[in-house]
Amino acid sequence: PAYFAAPHGGMDVNISGPLVGKGTRPAWLQFYVSIGGLTCFHPDEDQDAPWAAKTSLADIYSSEDAIRAIRMCAIVSITFNRIATEFNLPFGGYGILGMCNDSSTLIDFALRGQTNSYPLLSTGRYLNHIVSYLIKYKEELSSSGKLVGDGSGSKVVGPVINDILCLIKSTSQLPSDLHISPATLIGMSSRYEKSYGGSVFQSTADAKAILREMADTAREYLE
Repeated sequence: PAYFAAPHGGMDVNISGPLVGKGTRPAWLQFYVSIGGLTCFHPDEDQDAPWAAKTSLADIYSSEDAIRAIRMCAIVSITFNRIATEFNLPFGGYGILGMCNDSSTLIDFALRGQTNSYPLLSTGRYLNHIVSYLIKYKEELSSSGKLVGDGSGSKVVGPVINDILCLIKSTSQLPSDLHISPATLIGMSSRYEKSYGGSVFQSTADAKAILREMADTAREYLE
């Protein structure tokens, strides 16, 4: 069997400027759904342990994409917290709507059209709920934009609605590692390799070898 030491994941935001993040260290934040019960920005205080060392799974975003990422964080936060509240989900939906990796990967996937994150543990049932609530939020914003008589409302909510549409697509196409099929094995193996760049544990190195062999077999017959 292939094992993995489940890592923590999130979207890192480093802020520096005249008012925030002065000195040698910027203000470090991280966005994710927390077992503490809230999907939001948290202090970026990862444990200093070799097996939990930071691994970047995407290039630094451009200024334009960084702004979109922050806006999408707000959209995902509203959506996840709204579902968790209305469904009375334990831990703010953590583990049901997805884990920390899932909440941030939805955004990265919406921006880049791909992801290198592993594991992704969202379930089909609640991915459907996420999509439904994103659609509901889009319709609410569309209605509120039309209420502004001078037409400025549509200009304000337009970029938000566009990002919601991208999140609807990314949520609908998000891979799941709960049930691996031969067709999804190739992509999963690649994401595993990138998420565990360094094999701190022997079991991780063994798992890489097992998954690599299985993926090679899948490629031989499926590609």
